[in-house]
Amino acid sequence: MDLMFQALPFHCKYSPDLLFCLSGFTATNVDTVLQMVRDVWAHDKNRHHIDDILSTSEIEDESLVYKATWDLIKSVHIEILDSKVTGGLSVPLFNIFATSLIKNTKTWTDLRGFLHLLEYLTELDRCGTTVALYLYPICHSFAHPHSLCPFPDIPLWNGPKAGNKNTISRLHQSGQPRGGRPGCSL
Repeated sequence: MDLMFQALPFHCKYSPDLLFCLSGFTATNVDTVLQMVRDVWAHDKNRHHIDDILSTSEIEDESLVYKATWDLIKSVHIEILDSKVTGGLSVPLFNIFATSLIKNTKTWTDLRGFLHLLEYLTELDRCGTTVALYLYPICHSFAHPHSLCPFPDIPLWNGPKAGNKNTISRLHQSGQPRGGRPGCSL
């Protein structure tokens, strides 16, 4: 029997909301981190670069690109994850979400890549570090490290447990800083 294949370009109906995760802050106040992220994105140089990236999307009118940039900045919301490192030391992780109306996958990927590389500074903590997101094999989520997966706590859960060595590769645990990114400068 002959098999036929058809290759189609990848297309998202809606852009994903989760952009990246920040770590390295001692502050657990979500509002402080939220304001800092908005300020970094709204900085003239960064905002103009976001405009340039969004202009490669399906938005053609320059005034609508400008509006889409501000809508993106205003849409930022944060979820705090109370994670711990070896020894039980609490290290909060901040998932950074934003909503955008663009549907162009390449534009969204470029935007996410740019925002991921920016320096996120607070007055107290100096610099937050973007954390690599890895697919967690139990629930297939990018939104939390393995220790915070809610699935194994579900009554009568019959799937793999978080401690199963076949489920989690030590190399792909979230919470590890991205390699190759220089430290923040003041």
